[in-house]
Amino acid sequence: MTNIHPIVVHFPIALFLTGFALDVTGHLFQRETLKRMGLILIVLGALGALAAMFTGQLAEESVEERLSGAGERVLDTHEDLGKLTAYLLLAVAAIRLMLATSWLSRWRLAAGAVLAIYLMLGGVGVGALTATGYYGGELVYRYGAGVQLAQPAMDLQDHQTAMPAQRDHDHDHDKDDDDD
Repeated sequence: MTNIHPIVVHFPIALFLTGFALDVTGHLFQRETLKRMGLILIVLGALGALAAMFTGQLAEESVEERLSGAGERVLDTHEDLGKLTAYLLLAVAAIRLMLATSWLSRWRLAAGAVLAIYLMLGGVGVGALTATGYYGGELVYRYGAGVQLAQPAMDLQDHQTAMPAQRDHDHDHDKDDDDD
């Protein structure tokens, strides 16, 4: 099966970060449209985090066998953070859905406390998402996880012999053609 984890991971990053920013802005400026857009993107981002976690687990074995010991430790950290982040973002989405229901708004003090918890956990979720992405980037760019070269690089001599031969010209490109 093709490793689709590198494709899937961009969705929770883009959706959750954008959604949380829109939602916080909507709460600060009392803009219902921003709150609704934020809610939808937060839920989609949390579901995307689950998909990233599952596709990461599927990709782990094919990537792990090619890593050094240090790379494997980074992979373990990335995996642990990925699971934590997915479950945390699901909790944040659930709390945000709870805030969107009308029954909670009847109890002003409880709604304020739930909003404060949501904002704190959402901020922690942004940090967890960032840390998870950082370690995923380290896996690829420092340890070469999932990187496969299409073909070995040719050395300079092979490259030169593979180039088409230059044709000799019997005219000068710098000379004006108006010498008729």
